[in-house]
Amino acid sequence: MDKVRFGIIGVGNMGMYHINYFNTLENASIEAICDADAKKLDTAAAKAPGAKKFSTYQELISSGAVDAVLVATPHFQHPEIAIAAFEKGLHVLCEKPEAVTVKEARRMNAAADAHPKLKFSLNFQMRTSPLLNKNIEGGDKVACCTSFDDQEFPSHEPSSFLRLN
Repeated sequence: MDKVRFGIIGVGNMGMYHINYFNTLENASIEAICDADAKKLDTAAAKAPGAKKFSTYQELISSGAVDAVLVATPHFQHPEIAIAAFEKGLHVLCEKPEAVTVKEARRMNAAADAHPKLKFSLNFQMRTSPLLNKNIEGGDKVACCTSFDDQEFPSHEPSSFLRLN
C-alpha cells in the first residue's frame, strides 16, 4: 500500500483539525468523511474536495473507499466505531480518550488484538510538548487542560496545564 486511504469519522473540532493538515501528508489521503450533522459535513467537504460524504459511520466503513479510519467523534462513540472498523478490516487511528469506561477500553483493545494484521493507535499529540516533557523530567505531574476551536490547535502555554501535585 503506497498511500493509505483514510476516512475521517466526525468532522467537528478535532476532525476539522485533521482535515486541515492531511493534504500535507505524502502517504495518506482523505477519501471519505462522515458526520451526522449535514452542515458540518458540507463544511468539511469544502476542505476535502473529492472525499466521499457519509452521514453514518456504518456506510463509510462498508463503502470500500478507505483502508483506515480516523475516529474523531464524541468520546463515548469511540469503541463502537473502532470495533466496527476492525470487523470490516480497517486500520484505526482514534482520538483520545480511547473510551469513557475501562470496560469499553478493554473491549476495544480486545477487538484490536483479534485483528493482529491491522494497525491501531491513539492520538496523544501532547506527549511531545517541550513544557510537558520538562515538567515530567523535573518530577512534576501535569495534566493537559486545553480547549479547541475549528481554527487553531491549542498552545503549549503554561496556562494550558494543571498541576496535579
